Amino acid sequence: MTTHKVGYLIGSLANASINRKLAKALVQLAPPELEMSEISFKDLPLYSYDYDADFPPVARTFKDSIAAVEAVLFITPEYNRSIPGGLKNAIDWASRPYGKNSFARKPSAVIGTSPGTIGTAVAQQNLRSVLSFCNSPQMNAPEAYIQFTPGLITDSGEVTVESTEQFLRNYMAEFHMFIARVLQVLPKRRLTSPEWYQFLCLRRTGIDGRSWSARAEVHPCRRRKVHGRRSFPYRGGAAGGRGRRAREFNYPAYAVYPEASEARADARDALRGLKQL
Repeated sequence: MTTHKVGYLIGSLANASINRKLAKALVQLAPPELEMSEISFKDLPLYSYDYDADFPPVARTFKDSIAAVEAVLFITPEYNRSIPGGLKNAIDWASRPYGKNSFARKPSAVIGTSPGTIGTAVAQQNLRSVLSFCNSPQMNAPEAYIQFTPGLITDSGEVTVESTEQFLRNYMAEFHMFIARVLQVLPKRRLTSPEWYQFLCLRRTGIDGRSWSARAEVHPCRRRKVHGRRSFPYRGGAAGGRGRRAREFNYPAYAVYPEASEARADARDALRGLKQL
């Protein structure tokens, strides 16, 4: 059984928050494949780019906690038709400094509860906009806007309404499947330029590998001839017009980049998984 580590952030800092009760319920209802752990941000100072050169220890610990999980679940209240300031501040810390965004390519989901009938719907849309900019793949459905009524969830996290319990259980099961799909398609590490070229070639030529012997298997920006020539069709533009072929490029052999072999296998497995979905 493959397990996935999921960190959850509770938008409210209050100890008696109804969203903290919801978080306890979600942890209990999550499938066994999800290892749930809270990522606290209450001790973070207000973010300023003055910290970018040297993050304080509490901020480094926070970013390390996000890096240690494979997905993130946001459980947020709605304050003034938006997300709480503390949660936004935490996201700002996690996304900085430039080039070290902790949420990039990390699956995420959003849920929340409030006494009102719209159940944090506006806050969630606000948060989704922020996560989109942070390049976090989001579970778009099912959506979960929970109207909290007295006694709906106990202090220990027990859901007292059967239909709500089943809905939340299904929500976590869907989140588990979403995480598995995203991690199957997206590499868990950032690929180098030659590795990305291999990935794109796999998407173009198929996953069976039959056309690899005919196609140059390397970085497109190098032109030192090592193992043959290959013409690529050019499909429009000023360099030749539609239907003509671009000039022939000479590529260095794939063996020049031995570190890309693992990425090549991962890409082929990912594309095979896409066909099975």
